[in-house]
Amino acid sequence: MSDLLDYLLAHHWHGLVGTPCACGSLDTSGGHRMRSVGCNNCRQYAVSCEVCWLKAHKNAPTHWPQVWDYQARYFVPHDICHLRDEHDVCASVNLGHGGDACPHATSTVEFTIVDLNGVHSTRMRFCVCINAGDRVAQLMKAGFFPATVREPSTVFSFDVMKDFHMHHLESKKAAYDYIGAIVRLTDNVFTADVQSPYEAFHRAAQVWSVLTARKRTGEGLGIGQFMAHRPRGNLRVFCSACPQPGFVQLPGSDRVPHHLRHINQMGWTLDGNHHLNKYEKARRSDPDSVSLWNGSGYIPHDPTYRAKMQAVNAARGHEQKIDGDCDYLKAAQKQKFAKFKGLEVTGVVNCQCEHVFILSSVDMHAGERTCYSDSAIANAIAMYVPEGSNIPEQVLRGIDNIASYDMACITTVNLVNRFREDYPDLVPVVEKMRWGIPAVHCPNHKEQCWFEFGTGYLECWCHFFGETAEHYWAEANQIGNFTRQMNAGHRHDVLNDHHGDWNWKKTIRLPAQLLSDLQTSSALYESKRTAFLNLTITYGKQRTDGWNALSRSFRRHPDKSFESVYRHKTKKLPSKDAVYQALVQDELRRAEKGLRPIEGPVSVSVLDEGLKIRDAQYVAGPFMALPNRDHTKSYERELASRRSKLIVRISKWRRQQLEIMPCVARKLEATADSDTDTPVEHETLWLPSDFDHEERTTLGLTELASHESRLLEGECHDAIEAIKACTRQLDVMRRYQKDRARGQEQNSRALTELYTAERAQEQHLLHYAEARAGLIALGFMSADDPDTEFPELTKADTYRKATEDGRNIGDSRREDGSLWARAGLRTGPVHGCTISNSHDSEQPSTALKVATKATPQPKAGNNCRARKLSSNSRWLWLPKSGGKMSEDEMKAWIDEGDRVQWFRAEAEMMRFREQLEKREIEFLRVIESHTKTGNVWRKLAEQQKLPGQAAYARRQAAMWHRMADDATKKLRKAGYGLLADGEDIVGRIESRRAAQDQYMKTYLAQSRVSA
Repeated sequence: MSDLLDYLLAHHWHGLVGTPCACGSLDTSGGHRMRSVGCNNCRQYAVSCEVCWLKAHKNAPTHWPQVWDYQARYFVPHDICHLRDEHDVCASVNLGHGGDACPHATSTVEFTIVDLNGVHSTRMRFCVCINAGDRVAQLMKAGFFPATVREPSTVFSFDVMKDFHMHHLESKKAAYDYIGAIVRLTDNVFTADVQSPYEAFHRAAQVWSVLTARKRTGEGLGIGQFMAHRPRGNLRVFCSACPQPGFVQLPGSDRVPHHLRHINQMGWTLDGNHHLNKYEKARRSDPDSVSLWNGSGYIPHDPTYRAKMQAVNAARGHEQKIDGDCDYLKAAQKQKFAKFKGLEVTGVVNCQCEHVFILSSVDMHAGERTCYSDSAIANAIAMYVPEGSNIPEQVLRGIDNIASYDMACITTVNLVNRFREDYPDLVPVVEKMRWGIPAVHCPNHKEQCWFEFGTGYLECWCHFFGETAEHYWAEANQIGNFTRQMNAGHRHDVLNDHHGDWNWKKTIRLPAQLLSDLQTSSALYESKRTAFLNLTITYGKQRTDGWNALSRSFRRHPDKSFESVYRHKTKKLPSKDAVYQALVQDELRRAEKGLRPIEGPVSVSVLDEGLKIRDAQYVAGPFMALPNRDHTKSYERELASRRSKLIVRISKWRRQQLEIMPCVARKLEATADSDTDTPVEHETLWLPSDFDHEERTTLGLTELASHESRLLEGECHDAIEAIKACTRQLDVMRRYQKDRARGQEQNSRALTELYTAERAQEQHLLHYAEARAGLIALGFMSADDPDTEFPELTKADTYRKATEDGRNIGDSRREDGSLWARAGLRTGPVHGCTISNSHDSEQPSTALKVATKATPQPKAGNNCRARKLSSNSRWLWLPKSGGKMSEDEMKAWIDEGDRVQWFRAEAEMMRFREQLEKREIEFLRVIESHTKTGNVWRKLAEQQKLPGQAAYARRQAAMWHRMADDATKKLRKAGYGLLADGEDIVGRIESRRAAQDQYMKTYLAQSRVSA
């Protein structure tokens, strides 16, 4: 560390100071010029005389000369004007002759130059030759941006303008803080002696941002002649993945059928933000502050917009009260408008596409009213429908429009009527829009909104959950701290600049994001398809065929009730007592069935009794294995009683066993001689599964082994059904304990009964594991076979999403345990996999096509009893129980839960299938858009008269073509390709669906036959 510090301090001195300069020239007194000036801005610059320093820095005039003070004996930074040339004339910043002074200029002008290394108070010599141009032209050619075009005296280097612009956009650094740092770089002690250029700088930065936008969009070069589909003077960055009518037209996009409308779809989100507000500055506001974007960006022209909003508010009333009974509306109306006191602008409403490209942004001058959200929609539509161009045919018919808004259930009621009054030209577009509520906001609405506007249940909605509007606010809120203090025009320009930069960064990352979405959608689609089709096999053809005939569409009835296949609509839920008693009675019936021998041949009856004894041994084992310190007199009596009953039962069974399996006599004798202290619960019964394959063959137990395997398969099935019943009942019992049990007595009773039910579930899991182990021992299945009908089950596999609730956050990434999807089947690759659905949502759907191999086990935790319910899974939203349920009512409740589970699993599968198809088409659209944009820039280059403009246009063309090539590589990496000659997007998707559907139908038929 000390060495590093020494290296740093060494720059404050140079060994050549005071020695003759290498140039060998003489000063005016006739002596050799001495080395006395260094430069810390140059790398490894050796100290030199003043003349040599000026010659070396004629094209770097903003470097600080470090002049050695012979009296004080340290370097002192000076400006270039403090040095003298070979004629003993004060140096200056020279323009017009490659850094040399103009031979015709006789005077210099005092100037302030701001560069990355500080503020320079210097002198500048302009060129006065005939074709030199005015001062602004000479400054711009030299790389200096003037603070004003009228007699500028302060300039900023292009480097400092670019540097601030990038830092401002990326790290949200304010101009005030940036200039503060520049001033401190000039002098970090006597900063008050440095003239602050802040006032001039923030105006120059405002102009620079607009010029940069005009340059990058091509508007300053006349690109509008090739982009007639965009608004005149457009400075917005368009999303390349969304449809662009009149510009990007993929083959087949003009004839997309209704059931594939998601592949040619615009998905938008609306959301308000009250952090991007603006103070009411009163007398401190600059009345001349106007936006230099002039409505060509994301924010509409302010005077026009204000006049429009004033007219709307005057016509509809200042309050614009919205009627409705949704809980979300009640919460919104309770907000205190006093918090908006002192604010001229209370926030903004943004409209963004599903790829999080900002389409429009409008100011709110009060709360989040409908007039502001309507204006945001209208301005977003104007991106694709320029004023005066009428509405293109492809916008009306070829493109599907969906939108998400947290108040969609309320604001969309009279949306079309409001547009007829305020934006009549846009009514045809708004009439065809479909609306949803963002996934995180949906649980805050009433139950009806969950199923009417829940994005997971809407056909051709893909996995567009609607919360992407929140992504940008984390970035935008960082600039709210200083934009709220700005004048109106400057604030709009800053917001426009940041909106555009956000869109540009999204453009750069779009192919990588689409690649990630494709890969994720492929994996999740395969997983959801597997879960759904295994449920189809599990619930059987008769039940699922009946369910499949039901319509998936939401239906509202005149009496304000509603109907949805995704809703658990049974009016009566089983009470906790009913569930507990049903569980007890079920266990008693199972116990009674276990003591009664089954009908059949003697050998089968003996084997069945042997399996029941072994099951009793496993049930008794944990009880008999308690530590000695836990033993009590009652425990000792119970232990003796259980062991006595087992001994009697085994002794009686041994006599029957020896009649059909005399070969085990020697085993019994050997066991008795070798170990007489083995507890009865650990005694080996010597069933066929207790022998290895060679011993079974030698002892002639092959046929008995076949009988035992069939019995064990039946036990596995029985155990699975018992575990399912326990899981359903446990869900209600946990819900009761959490939401209704109050006080110590109720909680103690509820926890005791819950523990009893969980113990029953554990016993059934143990029974299943024992039966499965027997099948493995008999060689009728392999423990490592991924396609086995009886996979290993743990508590995590019993997890089941509650069907009594609405859709919860994260459900799309969670799966029911393998207990609910245990059919071991395979399907073809996901790349072309589809599940057909009805073209008309009002018609019955035909979604059953195929089954797949078992899914990977979900990570549901080590103990399912600790599974945390969603904070929005509240009991008060569930239909209230009317008391105890009959057995038939309990069966109906369970059957409806199975139906809801099946339909929700189907919906999740369908959404990810649509997502997979949509992302592929968007990839193709991005490639086409980048390629066409590159071609447009190439044409633009050919029409430029100035060589600098032509060179820049050629550079932009090469950039867009390179971006198209990069997107193509990523598309191929995902396993897809470009459209072949004569191929269109509809044909590609339809052909895949047809081939895969036929394959899945065949495989489903085979799986049902094998089952």
